[in-house]
Amino acid sequence: AKATLPAPGPATAGLGELSWTPGGIRSSIYGTLAFMTPIAELDLARASKAEADAYQRFRDSYQRNWRAYFDPIAARFVSSGHGLGLDLSVLPLIAASDYQQFIEVVGKAAVAAGAGDPHQGAVMNWVMAIDKDSARVQEIGTMASGIVPGLKIDLLGWLGQSLAVYADADPVWAELLQHQDDETRWVEKNFQRLPVAVQVEVSNPLKLTLFLTAVHGFVEQSAPGLSVWENRTWHEHPYVRVGMSKQGREQAGPDAANMGLCFAATPRALILTMDEALLQRALDRQDKAAQAPADKSPAAPWPWLGTSMDQHVDQEGMTLLRSFSRRLQEQTGLVRRQSWSNLPILNVWHRLFPGEDPVAVHERLWGVRLICPAGGTYAWNALDLTMESTACGHPGAPKATGTAADFLADIASANFGLTFADHGLRARVELERAAPAAGAAKP
Repeated sequence: AKATLPAPGPATAGLGELSWTPGGIRSSIYGTLAFMTPIAELDLARASKAEADAYQRFRDSYQRNWRAYFDPIAARFVSSGHGLGLDLSVLPLIAASDYQQFIEVVGKAAVAAGAGDPHQGAVMNWVMAIDKDSARVQEIGTMASGIVPGLKIDLLGWLGQSLAVYADADPVWAELLQHQDDETRWVEKNFQRLPVAVQVEVSNPLKLTLFLTAVHGFVEQSAPGLSVWENRTWHEHPYVRVGMSKQGREQAGPDAANMGLCFAATPRALILTMDEALLQRALDRQDKAAQAPADKSPAAPWPWLGTSMDQHVDQEGMTLLRSFSRRLQEQTGLVRRQSWSNLPILNVWHRLFPGEDPVAVHERLWGVRLICPAGGTYAWNALDLTMESTACGHPGAPKATGTAADFLADIASANFGLTFADHGLRARVELERAAPAAGAAKP
């Protein structure tokens, strides 16, 4: 007799539309017994306690059995008219994860909206959550207590929940790009001009005062007479500039003659930088935020995508990254070496299978298609009697080539976010495409 579907009722409630297939009964929601709909594709808003407990047991069992070998990864790519996005989850992480040291510092802390002073004019902004009660931070605090052995307080007890490093737009970056041939020497001579700041969130201003007093005393005791601590004011905000004394300048040499560190301690943050104008702009932004009504506080120019670690890079920052990355890859010859590594076996296939495409032969024999990482193709060079890359050439006749960083030219800004949770991580990336030049042809 022909099988019939169960009549609708309590037994089939929630199963969706039922139908017969060669593999048996099929639910439009849950699939078949042979292939169930993946959990990630189910439209689930809530789970019962029994379901949650069952998943917890499965996850714990999976983690015990497999976490020493590989990370399970799920990724989703999103493309829109103005950019690209990636949402990647790794759950759980393997036991010996490279992220463990960051997980220990982040602890239970989270990056809040607006943390790290996101602002227009920052070419790069990186922020990380810090849990002052985590074992790793407590260990650092214990070592810091050695600065003042007699002081019975936690020197890092003033820490808030985030640490940020950012760089502001400045003509100095264009100057740096003009010194790529001697960039190391240039940075050594001009690092005090770089508009870079470190900002640490403050949870207890009084403990911060004790910390700064301890640091001042330690510096004066360790290197007496080499530094000058000068109190300054900007728009009623006091800050300190630590410069070299005459004796210190004589010992440090001409490159460090104008070196100085500025810092400001506010109820919200401790800001440190060698660029005094940058510090003053940061204080002005804090004033503007403090004066705004609670329900009309200035919105951050970009969102943080993660709660553990985040980074924003604008178009000028992308130019810097592209330049440094290309310089590094050109110096190491990484792309060229990767391209040339395929040539020996292709030469063998050319000799053993005359008249056939060596790349196709390799794919037929090994199931893998050899690809030039520089975007070229492989072809026979009859003059030099060797296979070569159309982009990189071959070791006897190398060609100038682009690098893996060239794709950054089309990116106007990028946001990266990382969240550690449930023994795993979630990484999000949003890339905004640069607007096409006026008159440029549309693809």
